[in-house]
Amino acid sequence: MKKITRIVLAALLVACTVFTFAAFAEDEGRVITVTLDGNPIAFDVPPQLIEGRTMVPLRKIFEALGAEVSWDDATQTASGVKGDTTVKITINEKVLYKNGQAITLDVPAQLVNDRTLVPARAISESFEVKVDWDDATSTVILESPKAVEKKHVELKKDAFVAGNGYHIISNDGDKISENSPVTVADVEGGVQVSHGGYYQDGKNWGGVALKDAYKLDGLSVTVKYDQVPEVTSATDCWICIDFLNKPQLFQVSDVAGNPGFMNLFRFGKPALELYNGITTFQGISGLEYDSSIFAIKSGDVVTVSAKLEGDYYAFTITKGDKSYTYTYESSDFTKVFTDGKAHVALSASCKGSQKDAFKYTITDISYVD
Repeated sequence: MKKITRIVLAALLVACTVFTFAAFAEDEGRVITVTLDGNPIAFDVPPQLIEGRTMVPLRKIFEALGAEVSWDDATQTASGVKGDTTVKITINEKVLYKNGQAITLDVPAQLVNDRTLVPARAISESFEVKVDWDDATSTVILESPKAVEKKHVELKKDAFVAGNGYHIISNDGDKISENSPVTVADVEGGVQVSHGGYYQDGKNWGGVALKDAYKLDGLSVTVKYDQVPEVTSATDCWICIDFLNKPQLFQVSDVAGNPGFMNLFRFGKPALELYNGITTFQGISGLEYDSSIFAIKSGDVVTVSAKLEGDYYAFTITKGDKSYTYTYESSDFTKVFTDGKAHVALSASCKGSQKDAFKYTITDISYVD
């Protein structure tokens, strides 16, 4: 009896294996169509199923999604840039990077008959494109995100409250004068802020904050740093673009009184510092990024955008063709902004800086109503 049972089980195993390979072979031989918003994408090399994933020619899928493509032959890495999103994928690596954040792939990009194929779903979803599969017609259905109408804050100096100014502190740490004044002026192309000084305590601050709060999900601010001090790696200096509960500086001594998100760029020794601004001034460690983004120099333009992804807020920092996204994985922030709105606050600080060492122009603040 046991022998018969073993024979039956063996037969079933063989049958299942044959069926599985047959089904897999059938899938591998499918003719696959990819559509974007109902229109077929014409590939010079047909899409292929590899390990159960639809693989498509790299350049064509990037371009079809509206991304500008570049190729680094030395590292075998392709980059696609669209708006504030940068996607990088390397041949034979099971990971792609979206704005510096790693995303694990089921199947890596790979060379097939001298052509680079990439996973259609992973690339598309990286650009916020919805992906569906119609098994009956063997069609990958891509649907572009619905256009979101952005509104723009009327930029004028009266829309901001100015800080009372940082103290002028020498490189040796001596206080030279109290509260370097913050001036705010309407200029062509936006609102320009000027001040100098160095952050010493929560009672003095150099910069401005937007008086009105706007919906944080979709809120974006662009700043042109017309003039910043020339510094070395030993200089203690930084720039902040923050989203806060109140229109004032994010104070170390009273985080609970004005919680929110602090994005701090150290530009002497280029680095990003993010802080958990819910109840404590606690830095977030373990960040991986291209530090050159935060080497701010005169003439640089920086944009910081906020987005609600599920229960978490994500921030994308963009300078030129480089960008970095960080997601605060804490739903406590949704409780901080009870009405979903935040104030934009801008500041800068540099030890040894004098009056008007900083000049920066707010060129755009946009939001989704």
